[in-house]
Amino acid sequence: DESTLAIVSDLALLLHLQSKFQESEDMHRQALVGRESTLGEDHVDTIASLGNLADVLVTTGHLVEAEELQRKAMQRKEVVFGPNHPSTLL
Repeated sequence: DESTLAIVSDLALLLHLQSKFQESEDMHRQALVGRESTLGEDHVDTIASLGNLADVLVTTGHLVEAEELQRKAMQRKEVVFGPNHPSTLL
């Protein structure tokens, strides 16, 4: 359910802010998997989940995986919005 996945994602963000990084990572992964299967890989919320997971991975020093996820998010934004859209350029 889309609203449940939004709550999972919000909780993951709060856990990150509380420096509960492993719990945050787990929740971000749960949100990402759920959004990919429910909404599809190119849905804006799924793309946001990629970036959110990448953010916590940067914080915990998992830079290679974080870079892969950010590149994937950027590629999906280009497909969904086009290369000149403000969301793609950021």
